[in-house]
Amino acid sequence: MTARPQSLAAGAIAAAMTAVGGSAVLLATAPALGSDASAELMTPGGWEIVSTIEELEIPGLPASMVEKMAKDPKNAQPRSACLTPDSEQRPQPAMFHTLGGTCSYTKWQASGGTLEAELACTPPSGSPGTAKVTLKGSYTADNFSLASQTIGEDETGEMQLRLISQLTGRRTGGCS
Repeated sequence: MTARPQSLAAGAIAAAMTAVGGSAVLLATAPALGSDASAELMTPGGWEIVSTIEELEIPGLPASMVEKMAKDPKNAQPRSACLTPDSEQRPQPAMFHTLGGTCSYTKWQASGGTLEAELACTPPSGSPGTAKVTLKGSYTADNFSLASQTIGEDETGEMQLRLISQLTGRRTGGCS
């Protein structure tokens, strides 16, 4: 197997395989531009988030290795997040991914309990590549359930990773 330079796709693979534990301070809650102002988004406080891998495709790796990575029980372990209000009126992108690097919203629509969002991500440390995360699902003030698709590409635009997962989150109380 030929070694590849570290890229966002490689970082995403590592993140997908080690998306466990840790805490982050995230920002959120008031309705965002393009959303229904009468609908409450997620309540500030502590949240537990679980990501369950449903499909994982990594071109060039043997199917048996990809399957083993996707079924690793470590991937479904909950992670903690602290959600606080911000001026953007929506959660920080880190609430919905574990890629590392920098992600920003290219789409955000939250209305009537339905959420659709897209994130554009660049890798940490100036590594080559990009990732696009698409989210679609439902939310209440105290929980969410989102289908997530992540496509990681190298610097030439060639797909290096396709990850489909289910994200669930529930408010656990105050931030610790």
